[in-house]
Amino acid sequence: MIALIISFSSYADPKVNLDEVTKTVTVSGLGEVLEGCEAHQGLLTLSGIQYSDSGNTAKLLRFRNSVGETLVMPTGFEALSKNENNGVNQMLQEGIKYFVKFSACGSGGYLSLIELNRTV
Repeated sequence: MIALIISFSSYADPKVNLDEVTKTVTVSGLGEVLEGCEAHQGLLTLSGIQYSDSGNTAKLLRFRNSVGETLVMPTGFEALSKNENNGVNQMLQEGIKYFVKFSACGSGGYLSLIELNRTV
């Protein structure tokens, strides 16, 4: 039997956009809500960042919700260009609230980032 493992982000087409009117940076297209998963969104406070071995790409983001629970999710930022990654790294700041769209899958609540928004 052959197992095929496909990274969630391989289906993604991430984009970074700055809305000049609202001054909001959006990283979108990081994933989608898969069958059997739940969609969630809301304001979360960034409480930690884990970078790749090279230190160039944020691989995991740790957030706190309004009641202090921790949510950790992979980013999918590795699919971004070097310039986009640099821009995203500048946007990431611990202690700041972000509007986050993500999915939760499985009984263990595997979380996947779909979209990240921050007003600059």
